[in-house]
Amino acid sequence: MTLLLSIQTSFPADFKMRAREHFEVHEVHTASNMEMYRGLTNTINLWWEVPYKYSFGIAFSPVIASIKEVEKDSIYGTKITQQNIGLEYKFFLSSLHTSLFSRLGLGYSKLEADDGPKNEFYGSFSYLGLGYEIPMDNFGLALELAYRYASYDEGLYIKTITPSVGFHFYKNL
Repeated sequence: MTLLLSIQTSFPADFKMRAREHFEVHEVHTASNMEMYRGLTNTINLWWEVPYKYSFGIAFSPVIASIKEVEKDSIYGTKITQQNIGLEYKFFLSSLHTSLFSRLGLGYSKLEADDGPKNEFYGSFSYLGLGYEIPMDNFGLALELAYRYASYDEGLYIKTITPSVGFHFYKNL
């Protein structure tokens, strides 16, 4: 964490690192079945930002993940990891309210499974989120509900519902 904070402070004031924590619910679909996984994960953003107006840049996830199966006897095993890297654009809907925001994203995705006939799948994802950021003294608390759709090779796709929370330190960092 110290390394990430020192990287952030070495760039111009408008370049920021942001993090958010997710609880994700994945529906893993194949041609013949659907399996559920859920657990905690996170996203790191490295982007240019104008607080409470807009932000854009690179997003990657997860740094740490704990996505486990919901039911027994999955063809992919007891744990999956969905790695994403892409571009995100967050913008505040100022005409409605200064704290209401939307987030759009797209990029590359890799799915790793701990079992099954194939353990790695490659594809792309899209992301759509809606949130509310609560301004506080030196930081903002961002609550968001999002949907991610990832499509992989061999007809595999994942639908994800991902509520998240982010702490954004605007005045100190």
